[in-house]
Order: sequence, then structure tokens, then C-alpha cells
Amino acid sequence: SYQWKYNGGDIMHATGQSLVLSNIQPGQYGNYTVVVSNPYGSTTSNPGAIAAAPTPSAFVNYGNFTRPEFRRSVIPGRTTFGAVSGKIYATFVNGDNLTGAGNQRVGTVIRLNEDGQIDGGFNVGSFLTSAWAVAEQADGKVLVGGLAAHDALGGDSLYRVWRFNPDGTVDHSYRSPVLAALPRYVALQPDGKLLVGVNGTNVNNGGVTALLYRLNTDGSKDPSFTDPVFAANGAGVPGGIFASILVDGQNRIIIGGPFTGVNGSTRNGVARLLPDGTLDNSFVPSG
Repeated sequence: SYQWKYNGGDIMHATGQSLVLSNIQPGQYGNYTVVVSNPYGSTTSNPGAIAAAPTPSAFVNYGNFTRPEFRRSVIPGRTTFGAVSGKIYATFVNGDNLTGAGNQRVGTVIRLNEDGQIDGGFNVGSFLTSAWAVAEQADGKVLVGGLAAHDALGGDSLYRVWRFNPDGTVDHSYRSPVLAALPRYVALQPDGKLLVGVNGTNVNNGGVTALLYRLNTDGSKDPSFTDPVFAANGAGVPGGIFASILVDGQNRIIIGGPFTGVNGSTRNGVARLLPDGTLDNSFVPSG
């Protein structure tokens, strides 16, 4: 279990694996910790401090992590830890002209070293104009759901998954189909295939309209995966993926989002799929 604390006191209802703070005000400045407990005991993290900064920034100081400074105030849509490199990726929507404190161009996907400094050895430049989901492969290559600056047809954005080499150059051997929305969540399977989730589609670009699909190791769409069909919720919000995609030890896929059903069966917000994408009828969340 998890219990987040602010200046030593419990934060009400903050019992998840992560703590998200929006529109931070001066009254929220201070030290944050998390207590992680299991039947064998508990441990408390080192404090992470939030304080006012003279330069707009999107990161919190934590231990030896030095907050990177940007000349343009752009909040990252996602930060992802690279399990292979041990570094941190941050992606930005409409952040193609983002520059670092030294006025260097860093693009829509940046990589930070463990100390928070921008990794100059990784640079995608202005190739992408928007990016969101990231997955780091075992060989150090990086998969990114994004929109390339040159990729449009008749005014419609052509979203894809792109693969970058460890230095940030494009790996053109990976060819994703056009996707009807910017991928928000991706998950690498042990076999190297990539699960891609979106939350609704909003462009008429002729791309893949499924809300969850799987790509082969070369980027092509995997025909052995049955794309699930989601039912919208009562408010009319389209079903789709709005949480991290998890793959368990049996390659079953756990998904979450604003849906009320999957493949014609009732599933309120959480479902488990079999490795081929069909619904796992033995898993029926309740409560």
C-alpha cells in the first residue's frame, strides 16, 4: 500500500503508486514523501521538494535530481523511466521548438540523465512536432508515439509510432501505419511487439481507428491481435485507453479507461484481455 505525505502529514486519498499535482499554488510548496507498506513492514522515501523557481520548469527537485530549465514554459505530457538506460524521457505536445537553458534545441522528446541534466547524446531535433507515449527497447532504441513535422495529408495529421536510435536519429526500418489519434499509452511485450492505446479518435486521416492495437517489431500492424471494441460511458465519452497498459506474466493485458463494455460484455473501466486481444471472461472486476 501507499500513503503520500505533505510536510509529514498524510494527504487525504493519496494512496496510489503516483501523486499528481495540478495547478500548483504557493500553499502546496514543501516536502513530499511516500510510505510504502506490505505485510513485512514499511519504508519512507526521501523527500521531494516543490518550490518556486525563477525559470518555468516542469520537474520537481528530488534528492540529487536538478530540475532542468527551459526558455519556454511547456509542460511535458508524459515522463517515462528508461529501464535499459536508467534515464528519463519527457515528451511534449506542440513542443517542437523547445530549447534548453543553454539555448540548445532539444525537440519534442528529450532524455535526462539521472541527475536531471539534459542528455546531449540524444537529440531528435525538430523531427516531431508532438509526442506522448515512450517505450525503451532492450537494445536502447526508443519507440515514440508522435506526429512528424512533415507528416500531413490535406491538413489532416498523420500520427504514427516512430523508432529512434539511442542517439535520437530516426530508425527508418520501423514503419508504423498511420494512426487516427496520438498514442497516449504504449507497452512493450516480452516478444518485442508493442501495444498501443489511444483515448478516442479525432481526425479523418484514414488511419487505424482501433483504440487498442498491436504492432510487430518492424512497426507493421499485427494481424494476429484482435482489436477490442469499446462501449462509451453514460456521458457519451468514447471508450478507449486512459491508463498505463500492463502485461502480466502470462502475457494477458490489463487495460483501463472511460469504457463501460468490451466486445459486447460489461466492463466498467477495467478489463483484462487474452494475449490475442480477445476478452478474458474469467476476469470480471466488481465494486
